[in-house]
Amino acid sequence: MLFLGYGVYKNLKVIAIFHNDTYLNIYRIILLTIMDEILEKQLFEKYEFLRPTQDRSIVEKNMEIMAKQMPDEKIKGLEDMEESLGNKGLISDSLKEYKNKHDPEIYGEEIEPINDLMVFGMQCDNGWYNLLDELFYNIQNHLDKHPELKKNFKIEEVKEKYGTLRVYYYGGDDYIDKLVTQAEKKSGNICEVCGAKGKLCTTAYDIAFINNSFYKVPSENNGWYKTLCKADAEKLHYMYDKEKISDSEAYRILVKRKAENDDTLANRDTYSDEYIEYAEKENRKIEKYLDILKKRL
Repeated sequence: MLFLGYGVYKNLKVIAIFHNDTYLNIYRIILLTIMDEILEKQLFEKYEFLRPTQDRSIVEKNMEIMAKQMPDEKIKGLEDMEESLGNKGLISDSLKEYKNKHDPEIYGEEIEPINDLMVFGMQCDNGWYNLLDELFYNIQNHLDKHPELKKNFKIEEVKEKYGTLRVYYYGGDDYIDKLVTQAEKKSGNICEVCGAKGKLCTTAYDIAFINNSFYKVPSENNGWYKTLCKADAEKLHYMYDKEKISDSEAYRILVKRKAENDDTLANRDTYSDEYIEYAEKENRKIEKYLDILKKRL
């Protein structure tokens, strides 16, 4: 079967034909990466307060040093997590953590301090581009009207955290604080991937008993969070909405989770009090559901 791949953004036009959907998916990833770089570059060109004060080559240099110093299995683990979770900032966050713990006497070549986190670029997907552009446009207008704020205002970091937008900065005033807060809140209704209407989704699910049936429902306590539309949630394997399941599937999931919780409780000294309390609470709910299922199966 042939697939047609086409992408366009202003002066970027790509068209290709593929023999199977695997190559189509690879093409899609490459195109999205290119578009992400273009959109990011446009924002940096439009808004001076976004531009990093350090050269972005510092990231590559530090990664090379880390590759020499960090055990191969840890690097591979980080790369596997990055690939499986699609988390653009994961490696970058680990680099920052590693840099903070760095001891030149132990590891030899010193990692150069990163003082401006904008060298990592926009640590979110391009579905929030219009939201960010609107935010930065309003900030720029406000700074133009209040030149005394310009000199000391700088965006320090733009990223996704717990599924919604985070914009960190220094300088500014109450009005800019309000603009940023509004944009961060609005991001929770915009798909981070494509920009369509979305909602907060998670990779994890809980079991719920609703109207005499069992459902998988998005977890409020576990998993990775991301604001997505339904289509992108399905592509990325996130829970967008509740999903009805059979009694036998519910029983299998609940038995497995109870065994995991029992193991946690048997080794409670290695877990936090908060996590122990969560496991106990979950087990009480699981036992209640298992009682229902034993009468129905």
